Amino acid sequence: MFEPPHPMGCAYCGKKISQDSPRGRRRDYCDPTCRRRAQRKRDRERRVSGVDRTVRRSIAVDLAARAHEVLACEGDSVPLAALLKLAAQVGEDALCLAAAAVDEARAEGASWPEVAAAATMSEAAARARWGGVKAAALLASRSTETGLRARRGRKGEAVAPFFDMALHPAAAGNRRAAEALAKALRTLLLRCGGSDEMVAEQAGLPPAVVNLVLQGTHVAPWSVIYVLTDLMKGDPADLRLLWERAWGRPTTTASSQNSRRLAAALRGAHLAAGGREISTLSARVDADPEELALVFAGRVVPHWALLASILDQLGTGHDDFRRLWAACHDAGDGRREGGGAS
Repeated sequence: MFEPPHPMGCAYCGKKISQDSPRGRRRDYCDPTCRRRAQRKRDRERRVSGVDRTVRRSIAVDLAARAHEVLACEGDSVPLAALLKLAAQVGEDALCLAAAAVDEARAEGASWPEVAAAATMSEAAARARWGGVKAAALLASRSTETGLRARRGRKGEAVAPFFDMALHPAAAGNRRAAEALAKALRTLLLRCGGSDEMVAEQAGLPPAVVNLVLQGTHVAPWSVIYVLTDLMKGDPADLRLLWERAWGRPTTTASSQNSRRLAAALRGAHLAAGGREISTLSARVDADPEELALVFAGRVVPHWALLASILDQLGTGHDDFRRLWAACHDAGDGRREGGGAS
């Protein structure tokens, strides 16, 4: 036999129920109103479990991305037409987000009077804004766009996390580091034969953001640099030290794979210098191409004089590399194949 949550009270409001007779089935609700409200609550809970929130999430992500793009354009010489177009897109995203939120609330059982109260407008105005064909078509178009993105993701194309995309303007102290990171990215872009617009589309990033990063005027978080490097068919580890310098993050050296970190940092510096041929570089540092190939592969830790000569040719500072090189010797990596450390 059914036992309500409150054995002596209404299963909806909890008010005490006086049973008319000790015989027969016990009353679960105090009146028909509570019974109807309980049924509506159960219906709402069933609907909530089936509500699709991916469209609203996608719209929120787009809105956040465009907001970051607006912030990135602050202080820069941006054409008026481009800025007005961006502002219009932000406005459209905001309208879509509100429509998606109302659509979800309605699917969860919210009435139009409740929607109107939340929006501080009349019920007629709420119905006209979010209950008509125009709002439905707007959401349908965004839903289709979300589905296309999901299919791109299943095919292995990267979709960048917009929520971690705040750009830092390159300050005076790290401007050269930001330019070196940008040069390395441009070298990778040239090698892969792509364009910044193509990479931006594949990454799901605003083109203006990618352009600012490639110019070296702004620095993106590591997650964004990782995605861009991977899309350009590079190894993100090679750009880690360049990013740490540009972002202003202290370089870490405690690692069980210090020689690999040193080699990756060297490859990043090589990219930032334009990625010249190893044979050309070897002639300038008085080392065999085969030896340099082993150094860049992380199989040999060179003696400091050779490493310093390589860094000078690549036009990069010594300090961070000195720490990485010393960490290799502290860990015994200097005895790796080749025995080049001294």
